Amino acid sequence: MRHAALLFLLASFDASAVVIRDDLPDLKYRMAVSEFPALADLPGEGHGVLIAPQWVITAAHAVSWQHALDVVVVGGTPRAVRQIVIHPGYKKPPQEMIDSALKSGDWAAFFDFATSSDDVALIQLSEPVSDVAPARIHTGSVLGKVVRIMGRGATGTGSTGHSLHGPNRTDLRHGYNEISL
Repeated sequence: MRHAALLFLLASFDASAVVIRDDLPDLKYRMAVSEFPALADLPGEGHGVLIAPQWVITAAHAVSWQHALDVVVVGGTPRAVRQIVIHPGYKKPPQEMIDSALKSGDWAAFFDFATSSDDVALIQLSEPVSDVAPARIHTGSVLGKVVRIMGRGATGTGSTGHSLHGPNRTDLRHGYNEISL
């Protein structure tokens, strides 16, 4: 289950941009929402993945700042939220650290802090979703496996990175990465 959570977190984590190759057009990375209907859009920024008929997994940082999360969209349909369960090991980054990173452009301390936190949350929906199949949960080892990463988060190229003033909610994109932890 821990490996499955890691994969879903990678798919939903939007603190760092999805990096695309400089020599390929952005359109090569775009994907249709219909290719992954289990994607859950959260209001504002962030998304998660439907992993059971009534449960969405997401990054804690995507929900911890919201005063109220009443609805998420799964399969194009708004779904009422019953409750949010944030992992007790999640540590919210200090605002001073965020402000400093924004001012300097140096995010090293922020990412070091983020890796020490259990950045995962579950969203329980009020009613089970019956028109979208939950994503399958991988139960084996992911080490050495190539995984598909997808999301609507920020994007940038390997040579330019993501513009801090660029959009953080963008078109749905995907890419592949080998897990080598």
